[in-house]
Amino acid sequence: MSFTGIIFDLDGTLLNTIDDLADSCNRQLEKYGFPTHPAEAYRYFVGNGVVKLVERALPDSREAHSILNTFIRDFRADYEEHCFDKTRPYPGISELLERLRRDGMILAVLSNKPDAETKKVVRYFFPKDQFHCAAGHKEEFDVKPDPAGVRAILKKLDLKPEETAFVGDTWIDMQTAANSGCFPVGILWGFRDRKELEEAGARRIAATAEELYSILRS
Repeated sequence: MSFTGIIFDLDGTLLNTIDDLADSCNRQLEKYGFPTHPAEAYRYFVGNGVVKLVERALPDSREAHSILNTFIRDFRADYEEHCFDKTRPYPGISELLERLRRDGMILAVLSNKPDAETKKVVRYFFPKDQFHCAAGHKEEFDVKPDPAGVRAILKKLDLKPEETAFVGDTWIDMQTAANSGCFPVGILWGFRDRKELEEAGARRIAATAEELYSILRS
């Protein structure tokens, strides 16, 4: 598949956030049968280590602590990339964008944040103007798989949907891509679920920024 343009979901795909950390950890907790916690709890505990939060959910048993050790091993690498309640690009993303831009790809970003806020966030975290277009939804909580934003970007940049990849980390992103005629590419950082992405329509799935580059340039 040869792409002319690539549209990226903003939160979770390009940026690290505490909400993503909470979502990641809760997915792991559910996987091992532990209680989950609201994002506010992670905002409090992240500076002291998410392990403390997990330990509070554990019964005092050898089996539980064995599971905890597995959980910590699985989650540690992702957790350590979060910067104490600060948002920042995921590891390797800035380099990925620069490589794609050098390759002549047309790059855009879409968010479920309001349009003005999306543009402000993109300018702050990606000051090198790596995107040809950044767009948000008209309503702050519009998170249904609505292709309107994607179609607006396609029209503005004169991109054909069949030559455009949409990269996201949730089933909503994959459905948005499919509904707009773009090629759905899922990513797994944040401990997203591969099966969920596949069932939502992901045609390819990447676990690292390097793997994503290979998919987008294949």
